[in-house]
Amino acid sequence: MNSEYIFVYGSLMAGVHSRVAQTFHAQAEWVGSGRVRGLLYDLGEYPGLVLHQEESYVQGQVFRILQTDILLPFLDEYEGLIPEHPAASEYRRELAAVQLSDQFIHCWMYLYNQATGALPLIESGNYLQYLETNPAHQAFLKSLRANG
Repeated sequence: MNSEYIFVYGSLMAGVHSRVAQTFHAQAEWVGSGRVRGLLYDLGEYPGLVLHQEESYVQGQVFRILQTDILLPFLDEYEGLIPEHPAASEYRRELAAVQLSDQFIHCWMYLYNQATGALPLIESGNYLQYLETNPAHQAFLKSLRANG
């Protein structure tokens, strides 16, 4: 299965300003807000999503990728996905169903690929809301504006 859609829930969301987000938004079209069943963890400077079947949701945004052959390799590198060593990668890219209003759409998404152990949970499942009160995440995004 393949998809031209991607679900983002962190530093690539509309409203987050960095060179990486700018590059992403230049190569993708906004579709709408969506959500997935899962848990959102604070990884120190950015979030990580783990899909879960409980009644908890992670809020995000769905975009249509204009050129998957260009954008997905760029995002794989940004997200630390190592194709030859998937178990060592911080994230893995998978297709999963995203609830978009009253329908479901299969989207690519980057899922946290390591143990969650004692990682703090972002209980709201809403990264943009969490970002407003988290200086470490704000500093990381500011560094992305300066460094690309």
